[in-house]
Amino acid sequence: MTLKKGSDCNRVNHNMSNELPELRNLLLEGIRLSQQGSYQRRAPAQKARPYLISARDRLQQFVTDNPRDVEGWRLLSQAQECLLAYRDAISSLEKSLLVAGTGDRRDLRRLALLRQAADEWSQFPLTLRQIENLGQFLLSNGAHEEPQGRSMRWTKQWLIDNHHQDPTEVINAFSKRGAYTDFQVFHNVVHG
Repeated sequence: MTLKKGSDCNRVNHNMSNELPELRNLLLEGIRLSQQGSYQRRAPAQKARPYLISARDRLQQFVTDNPRDVEGWRLLSQAQECLLAYRDAISSLEKSLLVAGTGDRRDLRRLALLRQAADEWSQFPLTLRQIENLGQFLLSNGAHEEPQGRSMRWTKQWLIDNHHQDPTEVINAFSKRGAYTDFQVFHNVVHG
């Protein structure tokens, strides 16, 4: 019986050691497809969302089952960040630091950047759902293709159609992110 128990433990450890690299690869594929930079994040490309969501959900289960796994918490934080869930990303990275018992310099720097991004996005006048909807609207109207002019015609139209309280506030927020035309709004912020 002891032998069987031992082999069950080895099988669990073996499965756990194989699972994290698989989850890391899933997350990396989502990041690659997201077409996001490390700074000035925007909504991930639509084709990346299934990978990122799956990685996030599976990593959440992984850290629930393995709460002392530092790398699991780090990867979960990264998946949450890619999905613009900054508060969750901060919490997961803090748990990673707590479990590690030391403050890795890179993790502390990343934590500061996550807090800054969370503050910036919390002040953004559109929700993530609204950003995604705007992205789909711009895509359906061809704003993602070569820029035809220097206007925000479709962005303004979407704001009017969706009865946004202060379109000027949204236009100014896009400008702060380097988006002065529909094409730039699509590629610099919403990315469909």
